[in-house]
Amino acid sequence: MSRIETPQNMNLRTFLIMMLFPWTVIAAGEDAGGIEAKKERNHVRRIRPPVRRNIQKSSSEPIKEQVLPVKEILSVQTGMKAQRSKQENRSKSIPKENGRRVPEQKKEKIAPVQAAQEQRARPASRQPKAKEKSVSQDRMIAAFHRASEVSSWGNGVFTFHENTSKRNGILYVSTKHAIEPSYQILSEFSDGLALIEEKGKYGYINAEGKTVIAPVWESASPFENGKAYVEKRGKRYVLDANGHENSCAPWDTGYQFYEGLAAFQRGGLYGFLNEEGTTVIEPAWEKVGRFHDGRCPVMRARKWGYIDTNGNLIIPNEWDMTMEFSDGLGRICVNNRYGLIDAAGKVVAEPQYEFVSSFQQGLSIVAHNGKYGAVDRDGWEIIEVKYEFAAPFSEDLAAVESAGLRGFMNRKGELAIAAQWDDCYVFSEGLAGVCKESKWGFINTEGKVVIPAVYDQVMQFSGGYTCVRNENGWMIIDKEGNQII
Repeated sequence: MSRIETPQNMNLRTFLIMMLFPWTVIAAGEDAGGIEAKKERNHVRRIRPPVRRNIQKSSSEPIKEQVLPVKEILSVQTGMKAQRSKQENRSKSIPKENGRRVPEQKKEKIAPVQAAQEQRARPASRQPKAKEKSVSQDRMIAAFHRASEVSSWGNGVFTFHENTSKRNGILYVSTKHAIEPSYQILSEFSDGLALIEEKGKYGYINAEGKTVIAPVWESASPFENGKAYVEKRGKRYVLDANGHENSCAPWDTGYQFYEGLAAFQRGGLYGFLNEEGTTVIEPAWEKVGRFHDGRCPVMRARKWGYIDTNGNLIIPNEWDMTMEFSDGLGRICVNNRYGLIDAAGKVVAEPQYEFVSSFQQGLSIVAHNGKYGAVDRDGWEIIEVKYEFAAPFSEDLAAVESAGLRGFMNRKGELAIAAQWDDCYVFSEGLAGVCKESKWGFINTEGKVVIPAVYDQVMQFSGGYTCVRNENGWMIIDKEGNQII
């Protein structure tokens, strides 16, 4: 028969365990306490009942142990738990400094010190990953410097591709950081959003590179005037900048919105719908252009004309080609010669030019017999057709070529900046890129060199910054020529 442990034969080890861990069950023989004691132990979930102990001063006398009734057991356990919880809450609410409790008013002073001590004491493997992020940034910036291709998306946002590592990135000048996206940017930023493609799906990002409309669409168009076309599972929608979609009538292909209308194709013909997705011009045209100044080029039976926003044909289909209106005038073409027409269909400039540009600052660049000049909105040739080349006006100056060199003319056709450069860009934000002996720099509107021609390649300024390249790679500079990145 197994030996049963009783208060008379309890040893010192058992006593200490019971004092330190009163909830621990002390193993005993199967017959200990009998069947009724076993049931009671099961009722209290096999937790040893708390006991009252009468401990004599003399260690030679045995320790007396008394088992409490079940109801009193539960009451004692509840009281012990409440006491422990109260002590834990008190220790949490009162901060300690060097093992001592600290008055309430010193909490704010101690918190930063404790945080700094914990930071220093934390193992290296558990430190925040700020350093890893910095390393990643260094890698991305280095990839930008080595990039084989760089594009400007305006407002200090640049995309780049580095051939060696096949790394694509987006550089943000305002925050001086670069990211390596999992997506590919497909369009410039329009209405603050750019179209992206990721794993065969299309979505949109904002200027900070954050995905604001998830790439879940099977096809999509860039945003224009706050709207874009998207398609998923055979259903086509008009999407707004918040990602809300309007269901539309079925179409085969959708295009961007211009002046609140967007072309769509259905059954091989083109029509237009509004921003709510409602068809406002039924598909009836073989080809269409974009709405500008309330007019849109349309083609039927291989001849072009113009319709208004209600779909009315206001200029008959009698031209070989028509182009968008600008400044109230449209461009027409007959037998590869271009002219100008007004909104009522009246010909302003007869189709006699080899080239006619859209109007910029009230003037259109025209070319005749290989020479360039400009006409006004009345069709008058106010700048003689004499230059070897001319670009559209920007900031009241137009780049021209004379005797094989580039300069800039004013609105009177006079050379405001002498033709002395091998190549040049148009003016943007008061500066224009100019090239001499394969090196690029920048001049102001007075023709003064403000950034020396020391770069192999430059871009136009946008948002106060531009991207330039020299033997060390690509970099970002400001209008004073200071390197920013």
